[in-house]
Amino acid sequence: MPNRSLALFAAALLCLSLLTGAPTLAYTIKSAEIIGSYDPSEAGSGSRRGRDLPAIVLGNPFPVAPEVTAQAISQGMRAGRPGPAMSFAEAANAPQRVVWQLSGGTRTGNAICDRRWPIPPAGPGAGNGNVVATYCRGDSAMTQVYASIDGIADPRDPQFVQFINQITTNLFPFRNPDMNGDRWRR
Repeated sequence: MPNRSLALFAAALLCLSLLTGAPTLAYTIKSAEIIGSYDPSEAGSGSRRGRDLPAIVLGNPFPVAPEVTAQAISQGMRAGRPGPAMSFAEAANAPQRVVWQLSGGTRTGNAICDRRWPIPPAGPGAGNGNVVATYCRGDSAMTQVYASIDGIADPRDPQFVQFINQITTNLFPFRNPDMNGDRWRR
């Protein structure tokens, strides 16, 4: 009898949640690709791979200052750990960096990493729910992730931070199947 009561309670909770019309939050990782000669060991090791790299944030779909969105991205990249503060100019000149295009990204692949093309930071309210994240080494793209998010109104929302964390995980795969000598290669 206790199992039946538990099942009825769970069913009642499900019906209640459907009836309240609670907003749904959704994010989708559309694709993740290795573009260049990505070596997983160059961006750190284990679960910290890529998490301490400087970031450039382009676009800001939220009605907050760009610094607030950049801080949320930093937190998401570091899986909730606070990260070092870095100016836009310092990140743009770093040998390895991650470029976050919150506007959907009109420049992809090596074009977004090429430092000869100036990249101006965007103000609040610029962009949409599409995200392109690119791991750059020098002027070359190593990996890139395309994703989208809906239903988030503030970058400080834990769902947004989790979204960034998931993209970061996909941006730094633990192996490159195209690398010569890769023991996992088929």
